[in-house]
Amino acid sequence: MSKTRRLATPPPAGIMTRYQAIVAMLWTPVACALSRFLARETRGHRERGLSVLAEEKAAEQRMLLDTALNNMRNGLLMFDGAGRAVVINQSYVEMYGLSPAAAKPGCTIRELLTHRIANGTFAGNIDDYIEKHFIQDQVTDKVFGLPDGRSIRVVNRFMDNGGWVSVHEDVTERMRAEEERDRNRAFLDRIIDNVSMAIQVKNARTLRYMLVNKASEELWGLTRDQIIGKTPHEIFDKDFADVIEEHDRQLLDTRSSFYVPEHKIETPRNGTRVVTSNRIAVRDNNGEVQYLVSVVEDVTERKNVEDQLRQAQKMEAVGNLTGGVAHDFNNLLTVIIGNLDLLQEDVAGNSSAEEKIGIIVQAAERGADLTRHMLAFSRRQPLQAKEVDVNALITTTMRLLSRTLGENISVEVRTASEPPLALVDPSQLETALLNIAINARDAMPNGGVLTIRTRVAELDEEYTSQHPGVAPGAYLAIEIADTGSGMPPELLERIFEPFFTTKAAGKGTGLGLSMVYGFIKQSGGHINAYSEVGRGTVFKLYLPLAEPVAAEFVPESAVPRAAKPAGNEVILAVEDNPDIRATVVRHLRDLGYRVREADSADAALQILDAAEPIDLLFTDIIMPGELNGKELAAKARIKRSDLKVLFTSGFLGPSNGHGAQLEAGDVLLSKPYHKRDLAKAVEQVLSMPA
Repeated sequence: MSKTRRLATPPPAGIMTRYQAIVAMLWTPVACALSRFLARETRGHRERGLSVLAEEKAAEQRMLLDTALNNMRNGLLMFDGAGRAVVINQSYVEMYGLSPAAAKPGCTIRELLTHRIANGTFAGNIDDYIEKHFIQDQVTDKVFGLPDGRSIRVVNRFMDNGGWVSVHEDVTERMRAEEERDRNRAFLDRIIDNVSMAIQVKNARTLRYMLVNKASEELWGLTRDQIIGKTPHEIFDKDFADVIEEHDRQLLDTRSSFYVPEHKIETPRNGTRVVTSNRIAVRDNNGEVQYLVSVVEDVTERKNVEDQLRQAQKMEAVGNLTGGVAHDFNNLLTVIIGNLDLLQEDVAGNSSAEEKIGIIVQAAERGADLTRHMLAFSRRQPLQAKEVDVNALITTTMRLLSRTLGENISVEVRTASEPPLALVDPSQLETALLNIAINARDAMPNGGVLTIRTRVAELDEEYTSQHPGVAPGAYLAIEIADTGSGMPPELLERIFEPFFTTKAAGKGTGLGLSMVYGFIKQSGGHINAYSEVGRGTVFKLYLPLAEPVAAEFVPESAVPRAAKPAGNEVILAVEDNPDIRATVVRHLRDLGYRVREADSADAALQILDAAEPIDLLFTDIIMPGELNGKELAAKARIKRSDLKVLFTSGFLGPSNGHGAQLEAGDVLLSKPYHKRDLAKAVEQVLSMPA
């Protein structure tokens, strides 16, 4: 009992304190160790869990990346710094028909290309390909055509680690679409460029030209480079540019198409032209005006032909009326003159009555002469056509006419070397020559030169298409030029009308030239006139030939059948009229020649003083200043003895100046002329011996 109690008796307080201290000392390291163990175990479990998750996520990403690479539309290769493939996607394998065993990671580009040669998807040289398309620190981008017709675009790009990435894109369909687009665009461009009407497209916001066709260049006499990207005010004079801008503003305001009827424009190189235009506003998908399109038709030639046709119809109508009146009047005169003859017999011996009847007879005869002129104009006079030596007829006529013309007018006759025969009424031809010569005399009150020239001229279809009633073919041409006062255009277009005259009242009937017109037309020929105020007038009469004759140089509008191609010849073109000079320069350059230009004889001589080679001098005879074309040519030949010269003029005879008369061996190209006439003349002069 006592032992149990002793055990039950609590120990003294000091002993408990010591016991607790010992337990605490023993528990602390155990607890720390246990904590470390638990922490380590906990961390190990967590790390093992994270590692598993990372591996699972990496595997998932690799699977996604592989799926993405293999589902790419383009083929992909990736090589490491050692040149071994680390990525070859499925599109590359399928694009070139490779087997998975051949196209696998670890292979080289050479091995891949070797496999492609074997299956026919590579036909080049492997070494050349690698050298040209795998260049350090560069990106190469090229489209290759495969033997099977496909087009593959290959882009090779180097990486910082020394490897490279190669992307392969099948662009076959895109290339075909682009080629088709380009073909369609080229086709449309050819159509637009060959449309005879001028087409211009402007940006609606800036009003700058974006597109012009060949007809626009020809209309304005400017090249595309001089037009594209510019506004009208940067190209044309202010008045013309203001008209264009006003039309553009109207188009923008109306926001629809509108038509501008016939109106005149002043072009930079081709002078005054008559045009019509259709203007169209082109909108984008939002309905905003994006482009302004102008379709301009040059109707100058057509209008000229229409005017000539109307003039011919008017002359025909007047001729019919005149012929009818003359016919009836002749019948009346026949009665009057016949009865006057009878009356003269009845009053024989009565001097007073005889005198009165004589006066009436003279008046009737003048009336008969007038009706003959009217019949000539109406092409109803009786003609006796025969083979005529025109050269001999002209020589005889001018000899008889010399006194009538006066001493202050000199006559020069230049006939064809081999006299052609014309099928014409000689008496009527003589009368026609007299009429023209007398008109020339009246136009030269202070004296001058009358020049007559004969030649054979070829009127081609282009010329006859612009002159209604003229048949194409060879004609005997008589050109009659004076150095008189000339005529303005409004008078020139009326000179063949009956009863039209510029002379004072009582000085002329106005039937002289109309009679010539009618006679030439009735004979199956053609007549026209060219005149400049202050410089004179030239008449050209074309008569039917009695037999075919080869045309001399220069034909009226003959086409050279075998034109020699231009070489490197340099031509100096001298012309004071800027519009004519620009046209000539353009023609010569189009023909392949190199061209220098001058607006005067002095400017031409300055060019000739330089060391630049000049093969041909092409000069107008009549020019302002101290030197005319002939004098210029003489000075030019002193500077350059081998220089060849081609003259041009709107007149046959000498100009209103000393020293302008053409000499033997001189070649003249008469104005107006066609481009082909210029080509033939230049070719002929250049081929002449020095």
